[in-house]
Amino acid sequence: MLARRLVPRALPRSSPIIQRRYTSTHFDGPSAAPRSEFKPEFTQEEKIPTWAYITVGSMFAVYALYSVIMPTETSWLTRVLSPTTARKIDEEIANRHLELIEQASRDKHLFLQSPTSRTVPMRFPERFNNHSQLNLQAGHTRGLLMDELEEHYRKENPAK
Repeated sequence: MLARRLVPRALPRSSPIIQRRYTSTHFDGPSAAPRSEFKPEFTQEEKIPTWAYITVGSMFAVYALYSVIMPTETSWLTRVLSPTTARKIDEEIANRHLELIEQASRDKHLFLQSPTSRTVPMRFPERFNNHSQLNLQAGHTRGLLMDELEEHYRKENPAK
């Protein structure tokens, strides 16, 4: 008997609470009224509205008018929508890309075969004379003001 309690049951018993949760006796029970299907009060059939006929007819009329007015050769719309147009554009792009690569390779070989120079041409020679005005060592620059200042202090403090 103890062994029977330790063994779990294969299928749990269903309680009436669980059954009531999933089924309702309000509409399906023996006291429920017989079901009746919904029947509309009107019996007139729905008709297609007039605007639908006008829309479809105008589309056919526009197509017929377009085919009469346009010449027999290929139209601009056909040329735009044709799949060969995209292919031609892709071929043009590929050819242009190939030309640019060939030109770049010719330029590269031209520069590789030219003699090399050991000096670098300087675009701005005045760059040697430029320096930071805030990063100066004492007595580094000898300008007009520095000479005047040096002369002034020599007059005040003569050498002994």
